[in-house]
Amino acid sequence: MKGLIKETDQSVPVKDNGYWYYTRYEAGKDYAFNCRKKDSMETGTEEVLVNGPSLAEGHDYWALGGLDVSEDNTILVYSEDVVSRRIYTASFRNIQTGEMLSDKIEGIAGCPVWANDNKTLFYVKKDPTTLREFQIWKHTLGTPQSSDVVVFEEKDEEFSCFVYKTKSKKYMVIGSNQTLSNEYRVLSADVPVGEFKVIQPRERNLEYGIDHYGDRFYITTNLEAKNFRLMSCPETATTKENWQEVIAHRADVLLEGIRKAMRKNIAQPEYVRLVAKRDSAFAGMTAKRKIMSTIEIKVPDIGGFKGVAIIEISVKAGDTVGSGDVLAVIE
Repeated sequence: MKGLIKETDQSVPVKDNGYWYYTRYEAGKDYAFNCRKKDSMETGTEEVLVNGPSLAEGHDYWALGGLDVSEDNTILVYSEDVVSRRIYTASFRNIQTGEMLSDKIEGIAGCPVWANDNKTLFYVKKDPTTLREFQIWKHTLGTPQSSDVVVFEEKDEEFSCFVYKTKSKKYMVIGSNQTLSNEYRVLSADVPVGEFKVIQPRERNLEYGIDHYGDRFYITTNLEAKNFRLMSCPETATTKENWQEVIAHRADVLLEGIRKAMRKNIAQPEYVRLVAKRDSAFAGMTAKRKIMSTIEIKVPDIGGFKGVAIIEISVKAGDTVGSGDVLAVIE
């Protein structure tokens, strides 16, 4: 089996805030190196953010919970589990100097998420008995964990909670979910103080997910749509009666999510792209200057693997596609 695995390998790099982030593996090592390069993968200098083989040394078990870099690109937070309970401890390092900071956050789920002020982080804690993710806490860099405060507690035992930042980086989001219902609340990522605002109160059998682009929230929901549809609403009016349809429900296509694409060096979104699945057919949606259009992209026959997911479709309405151009990444 080992002979079938490419031991020296590297993930596809992803650009964020001026850096290309990627994961690479070296032959003979059991854990990955999480790295980044500034501006260019070809000419940038590699910075190793998390050295998995080194951190795992001396432990019977080691797992990385995640990592996040402050918006000014200087402070790394990463989390580790050395017990195999998916309960992590977060550590902080100054990327420029290599110095480990005194901050330590223990007993968390996943990895803390930075707000935009480069000093505030939000993280999830688990119930010590059931391991349900039930609380969101706020930490201020340079202070002990004993000073952290609870900003949200999920009291319904059927729900678990999580926290993330929107792709636009404008909002911190707390989500609560269970099998048949979701609820989201948001707070400014630039000024992360005060109360989180609920987008749409939870209702049984109402599922929805949110992201944010420009001055609107975009919502994928099963509201009157078994296979989900795409809606949007203003930042100031977010409950379901304010949702406006962007992409209609289709009985033969499951809408799985949306993704933003940006023009190089331009702050406004050039188009919003959705990924939907219908056996071996996928649908793509573009939005340019508030004008929405839908295109459908047929995936070539790949041997009957109907469940193969598309990670990214690299074309939009109006693109010219040449012979041999890559249209999609599949796995």
